[in-house]
Amino acid sequence: MLRSWPRTHTAWTIFAAFLALAAALFLPLRAGGQQPGNAMPTPRLLLVTPCGGQTGSTFEVTVTGQDLDAPTGLHFSHPDIKAEPLGAGSPAKVVSMKGKKGGKAMTNAANQRFKVTVPADVPPGIHDVRVVGKWGISNPRAFVVGDLKEFVEREPNNDVPEGQRVEVNSTVTGVISAPTDVDYYLFHGQKGQRVVVSCLTSSIDSRLPAVIELYSSAGSSLASSRGYRENDALLDATLTEDGDYYVRVSSFTYTQGGADYFYRLTVTTAPWIDAVFPPMVEPGKSAQVTVYGRNLPGGKADSSAVVDGRVLEKITVTVEAPADAVAGQRLAYTGHVTPAASGLDGFELRLRNGAGVSNPMLLTYAHAPVVLENPANDTPENAQRLTLPCEVAGRFEKRNDRDWYVFHARKGDVYSIEGFAERLGSPLDLFLEVRKAGAANVLAELDDDPEILSLQLYTRSDDPPRYRFAAPADGDYLLQVGSRDGTMRWGPRHVYRVRITPERPDFRVIAMPPGANLPDAAVVHRGGHQLFNLVVWRQDGFNGEIAVTAEGLPPGVTLPPQVIPPGAKQGVLVVSAEPDAPAWAGTVRLAARAKVGGKELVREVRAATATWPTPQPNIPTLSRLDREVVLAVRDQAPFSLTAEGKRFAVLPGGKVTVPLTLKRLWPDLKGPVQLTALDATKNLTFRPLTLQPGKDRGEAVFDVKNNAIPGTYTVVLRGQAQAPFARDTKAKGKKANLNIVQPSTPITIRVLPKEVAKLTLSPGTVNVKRGGRTEVVVQVARLYDYEGDFKVQLILPPGTKGLSADKVIIPAGQNEARLVLRAAPDAATGPRPSLSVEAVALIDGTLPATHRAKLSISVGK
Repeated sequence: MLRSWPRTHTAWTIFAAFLALAAALFLPLRAGGQQPGNAMPTPRLLLVTPCGGQTGSTFEVTVTGQDLDAPTGLHFSHPDIKAEPLGAGSPAKVVSMKGKKGGKAMTNAANQRFKVTVPADVPPGIHDVRVVGKWGISNPRAFVVGDLKEFVEREPNNDVPEGQRVEVNSTVTGVISAPTDVDYYLFHGQKGQRVVVSCLTSSIDSRLPAVIELYSSAGSSLASSRGYRENDALLDATLTEDGDYYVRVSSFTYTQGGADYFYRLTVTTAPWIDAVFPPMVEPGKSAQVTVYGRNLPGGKADSSAVVDGRVLEKITVTVEAPADAVAGQRLAYTGHVTPAASGLDGFELRLRNGAGVSNPMLLTYAHAPVVLENPANDTPENAQRLTLPCEVAGRFEKRNDRDWYVFHARKGDVYSIEGFAERLGSPLDLFLEVRKAGAANVLAELDDDPEILSLQLYTRSDDPPRYRFAAPADGDYLLQVGSRDGTMRWGPRHVYRVRITPERPDFRVIAMPPGANLPDAAVVHRGGHQLFNLVVWRQDGFNGEIAVTAEGLPPGVTLPPQVIPPGAKQGVLVVSAEPDAPAWAGTVRLAARAKVGGKELVREVRAATATWPTPQPNIPTLSRLDREVVLAVRDQAPFSLTAEGKRFAVLPGGKVTVPLTLKRLWPDLKGPVQLTALDATKNLTFRPLTLQPGKDRGEAVFDVKNNAIPGTYTVVLRGQAQAPFARDTKAKGKKANLNIVQPSTPITIRVLPKEVAKLTLSPGTVNVKRGGRTEVVVQVARLYDYEGDFKVQLILPPGTKGLSADKVIIPAGQNEARLVLRAAPDAATGPRPSLSVEAVALIDGTLPATHRAKLSISVGK
C-alpha cells in the first residue's frame, strides 16, 4: 500500500531562512521607484487561473489583481485569442505586494472572470495576457497555449488517497497554496511508455521552486527532479508495467507557498527537447542539427547522452533559418526569455510525434561559418585549428572537460571574441582564456559578465563579457573554453557558442513601463504625458546616438522622435495624449535608428516588464522579456508639465535654461509640484525646482559638464505632487490623498562639440619672397558627421605688416582648400613663427567652432 511521504525538512527550512536574510542584507542598493499605497490606481495583474489552455477550446479564466475595476476584456499578445467578461469572482486571494516576509498585502484586490476562446490554429507556446479596464491596461502574465487536454487542480489532493486522477498526455494547472502543501496526481500508464513529466514555474511567472517526484502504485520511487532550468522541473521514466502511477508536487525546502506559487504540470509521451547541437545557424541557410531529448520522432537512444541518469535519444533534422533581414534581428521564441538573453536574436525549433508537440528550443543566428568542436581538443597540444572569422559550437562531454582552439592573426587584426552558454539555456558557467601560443602570460581571462544594463532589467550573466582582441603581433593564439563548475557540469545540455568575428557594431533597445520595481504597463491620461524606460544593448563597441520613434499610435496620441545619447545604456521615451484623446488600449510599435559606419540601422524595440514586486526599490527586479509594447489612454491627467522650445544647443561647460509651464487639470491639485530630472546621463545636471501654487511657470536649468560627450540628449523631468482623489466620483465621502507622479514633455538638448574637425596645413612651414606669393593646402578631417562649410583665414599677430591672404571656404562635402599667401614688396624679411590659420564652422547653424593650426612663414629677398 502506498504511504505518505514527509512534508517538512527542518534543516533546509533554517538554511533557506538564512539565505533570504543574506539576500536582503547584501543585494546592491538603488534609488527611485514608486511603492504601492497612496499612488494613482494602476491595473496590476498577478494571477491567472488557469494560466493557459488547449487549442480549439473555450474555458473560464479567473484573473486576480489590483485596480481591475470595470474590466472590458483581456488583451492577448496573439490577436486570435478572445475573451468575454463574465463578472466578478469570489473574493481575491491575498498576494503580497512587497515580498513574502513582512510585506504589505495587495490593496484593492479583486477577482474577475472571463470566457476565453483559443482557436485551433493558435500556435503552442507562451503568450502574454493583460487585463483592460477602467484604469488602463495591466502588466502581462504568461498564458500557455498547449495541444493536450487540460485539467485544473481539485482540492483536497494533499495525500496519496486523495490524489487527483489525470491522464497521460494532459496538463493540469495547480498551486502550492502554503509552504507545506503537497499535491498528488495519479495517471494510468502502460508498460513501455516513456512518460515525461514537466512542471513549469519560473517560465510562466510563478515563484514556485518546484520539486516533482514519480512513484509506482507500490510506493517505489522512479524519478525526481528540481532546478532543471531555473525553478522549472523535469523528469521521465519508462514504465515497467500497466497500472497507476503517482506524481507528487511540492515546494523545495517546504518554506515557500501561496497563491503566487502556481504551476503547469504536464504528463505526456510527446517529445521533449533537451538540447540542439549546434545551437546556432547562419541566417538564410539550411543546416543539419542534432537534437537530443526524449520521445523524439524516430529517435535512437545514445548511451553517451545522459541527463539526470536518463539516457537521451537523438535524431538529426534539417532546419531552415529565416533569410529575411528583419526576421534575422528578432527573437522569435515562445519560451521564457530572461533579461540576460533579451539581446539575442534567433528562432525556435519544435518537434512533433503522435502524442503532441514538443517544448521550444532556441536556435540563435551565427554571423560567420559554423565550426563544430573536435572532441579531441582537450589539451593545448591538441588544440583545434580555426580559420577566422568563424563561430564555434562546442559542448562538455566529461568531467573537467576543457576545449582548446588555435587561430592565426596578424598584428593589428581586431576581432570580437564572445562566449554564449547561460543565455542559450545551457547550465554551463562558461569562461574563456586567450593567450599567445607558446607564451605563459594570459592576454585575457574572461569569466562572469558583471554588466548590468539597469536594475529594472537585471542582465547579469554567468557568460563571459565580449573581448575586443587586437593582435599584438603576428602569430598563433590559443583560446581555452571551460566551465567554473567542471566537476559537475557536463552532458548533452552543456553546449556553448563562441564567436570570433570582426566587430559588427549594433544595438538592441528594450522598452519597459514606468514602474521601477512593480509589475506595470504604460497608461497615459488625457492632457498629460507618460514615459517608457529604455534599456540598450550596445554590441561590439557601438556608442552612437539612437533615435526612437513610434508607429501605430491611436488618435490623439503623439510620440515625437527622441534620442538615447551617445554611450548611454538607459534612456526615457515620453508619449503624450491630447485633452480629447479617446480611450484606447493596445499594441504600439517602436523603432530604434542609428548610424553605423555611415549606414542607418533600424531595429524593432522589444518589450519587458517586472514580473513580481521587489521588497524595496533599491534591489534588482525580477523581470522578463514580453511579446509586445502596450499603451492605454484613460481619463484626464492630474496635471501637465510642458517644456517650451523644441531644441536647445550648448557647448560643453555651458548651461541651458528651459521655460516650463504647469497646467493643473484637477481642481483639487492645489499644492506644490516638485521637479527632479529623469535623464539617464551623467553629462547634465539639473537644479531641483518646486512650482508653488499661483506660480505655475518656471525655468529648468541644466548645467553641462566640461567633459560632456557631444551628442543629442533627451531629458525628462519628473513632477511629483499630492492631491485628493476619489476612486468613485459618484460616491460621497472623504477623498484619499494620492501621491501623483507625471513626466514632462521631452527636452532635447544638443551638446555641441568644441571642434568638428582636425585641421592640418601642408606645408606647415613656407618660404615666400618679397612681392611674391605661395600656397598652403588647408585640410580638415571632419568629426561628428559635420557636413557644413569652413571659413578659412590667416591670423596675424597685432602689428604684423606686409603679409596677407584672402579668405577661402572649404565647401560642404569637401575637405580642403588652397590659401594663397602674399608678401608685400616692402615686407620685412625674416621668419614669422607666430602665425596661424583659422577654420570656423557654424554648428547647428548658430554656434561657431574655431579650429587653428600653426603656420611658420619666412620672408626672403
